[in-house]
Amino acid sequence: MSAVAGVVTNVVTEDPQPSLIVALVALVAVGAALQMLISRSDSGQPVHAPGSGSVAVGGKNEAPIKTKIVGVAPQQPPSPPAVSGVSASGPGAVSVGGDNTGEIETSVEANPTP
Repeated sequence: MSAVAGVVTNVVTEDPQPSLIVALVALVAVGAALQMLISRSDSGQPVHAPGSGSVAVGGKNEAPIKTKIVGVAPQQPPSPPAVSGVSASGPGAVSVGGDNTGEIETSVEANPTP
């Protein structure tokens, strides 16, 4: 897309004809529309992380995520909420709503034995 816009811009600057100027304006408009579409699709999602030490990420994640929970009694995780989005409900739960390239490490230990 940008290569075509560059070529048309070069041709318009050398020989400004009305049809080429219209083509350049159309390319700029299409490029702007595509950029808006891309930025909206990567805006993330609503998140819900009620669990002890839980982590929810609404979009993509590239960083490492580490959770360590100590002193939590073993339990069944609660049901996910009825709302849309990303939910991490249990202790130490991790949920990512997009691509994940980071390392995820979780550790949940029940109450330590004295």
